Amino acid sequence: MSMSGQPATSTAAPAGGIVFTGCALMGAASASGTSLQTQGHGHAHAQTRRREVVVNGKRIKTVDVHAHCCVPAAMAVIDHPLEAPGLLMADTSVRIAAMDSQGIDVEALSINPFWYGARRDAAAELIRIQNETLLTNTIGNPLETTIALSHLIFEGTLDRFPGLKICAAHGGGFLPSYANRSDAVIRTFPNRVGPLPKKPPTAYLRDGQLFFDTIVFTPEALRHLIAETGPGQIMIGTDYPFPWTSTEVDLVLKTPGLSDDERVAILGGTAARLLGIRP
Repeated sequence: MSMSGQPATSTAAPAGGIVFTGCALMGAASASGTSLQTQGHGHAHAQTRRREVVVNGKRIKTVDVHAHCCVPAAMAVIDHPLEAPGLLMADTSVRIAAMDSQGIDVEALSINPFWYGARRDAAAELIRIQNETLLTNTIGNPLETTIALSHLIFEGTLDRFPGLKICAAHGGGFLPSYANRSDAVIRTFPNRVGPLPKKPPTAYLRDGQLFFDTIVFTPEALRHLIAETGPGQIMIGTDYPFPWTSTEVDLVLKTPGLSDDERVAILGGTAARLLGIRP
């Protein structure tokens, strides 16, 4: 889940490439001599043909808002083995090749330095819990997203900080599919909820503070997510380098009921606007 109160200032805003947003580790990596290639097309592309995404005859820029990376020095702090070699940012060639094949122009990567400055045992314990069983990922990760978003709504965080923009992974978890129950609990048990949010909970899904990635796997699931949130709240995510999906661009292109402008926004326009990435 990425958070920002205003459009992020990125270290690069290229026509294509990898963009770090709000990454305090970039300076540390530079000082230590670690090479992080982030400037757009300052790298060599693989020999495979680069996919260019076209909507209604117009070439558009795609932005992936849900991808993973790690800095070798940070992984050494928490002493945890890599789950996927593609996580390392020391060599971007494999990542760039995957982006090229999927039609991803920009990956917006945000590293939270908190865990890499916290006590080593706390960070290691967090990772251990997250990876004990596959169901922890399959059910637990979307459930945690659901719970986190619900706390932000019911505890008044979104009301207190109206400029806050949050991009939720996992398509918002289970919340978009069952958000009407959150409206219903306010009607049914208003005295047991605590201080009430200023709006019905379902309104927060559409009002421009919450955004959601596309990792919901099928055109019908994405159609339903858009029906609950509106197309302006959706941005593509790949979860790279974890192999959940490699067809997010096609998913957006195949989802029924979208206009060309809505597809362009989902594929990259909305993310570029929020993150301050130049066209």
